[in-house]
Amino acid sequence: MLINNQFNFIIKIGDCEFKSVSKPFDLSIHINPNDQNKQVNAFNLPRAVKQTFQCGNFIADVSQGGSINCDQISLWPHANGTHTECVGHVTSQKITIEQALQAIGGVIFVPALIISIEPQPIHLTQDLYPAIHQNEELVISKQLIETAIINATFQFSQSIISSIKAIIIRTLPNDDSKKNRIYQNNNAPYFTPAATSYLRNNHFSFQHILVDLPSLDREV
Repeated sequence: MLINNQFNFIIKIGDCEFKSVSKPFDLSIHINPNDQNKQVNAFNLPRAVKQTFQCGNFIADVSQGGSINCDQISLWPHANGTHTECVGHVTSQKITIEQALQAIGGVIFVPALIISIEPQPIHLTQDLYPAIHQNEELVISKQLIETAIINATFQFSQSIISSIKAIIIRTLPNDDSKKNRIYQNNNAPYFTPAATSYLRNNHFSFQHILVDLPSLDREV
């Protein structure tokens, strides 16, 4: 249930009530096709670009004398900014996000828990990683996630805990360099297998995982 009350919203999910302010926080990293130097980029994929439609003497740009603005934007969501994926990203079947949402009841709004984690060198964790790696590579381990969740929820009631279906994992430091960071060829922080297993098998039953990294996996 969604109730509008003088520009504030109250979202009721089951027995829980969540209030939102009139100016919510935007956690996404925008794609700026006008300036390739102001874009996130990963996996050596092309940058997002914008191309103005032109045919003969007609150009679809008012600033250049056209009567309208009409642009074609080309992008690679997996490498150019905030995007959403589902199981269709790694299966032979072309499963869409809409189909994935329908499979869990078509829910659009879900309560989310946000935690902040500073990745640490893998050799300082208790987690194992099956592939060849360097000891100083930064990872998000099971212990880091477990500790952050406990610290964030120790005062939560059981009804709130049972309502949470998404987790947002914010990495530290959380500065503006994330808005145009180049991730490829430097092994950005990644999740250990034990960390992802813990996210899947805990009393929260998370259905959605949101991160500010290009992937949960190691780059190479």
